[in-house]
Amino acid sequence: MREYPYVVVRFRCHVCERGGDARLAVLERKYGPGALIGGLLRIFVSGCPWDPLSPARKPQKYGMRCGAYLPDLNSGRPPDLPPSTTA
Repeated sequence: MREYPYVVVRFRCHVCERGGDARLAVLERKYGPGALIGGLLRIFVSGCPWDPLSPARKPQKYGMRCGAYLPDLNSGRPPDLPPSTTA
């Protein structure tokens, strides 16, 4: 998490339309400073009805899977930048 470039971490899912935002400091306090962003994404996926690792779902070769992602990693604009300061 030390290398994450923004103050706000946003989680989204393409499949089930879920999403959530969390401040980096809160995530570090809850999961520790050594937590990895991939691990936090996995925690987000665990609440998805399309979680491929859920014991409630049987493995499916061509079935739906969770589409969780971090939208800010590929975006050029930080999520915590005020709208009035467009670059």
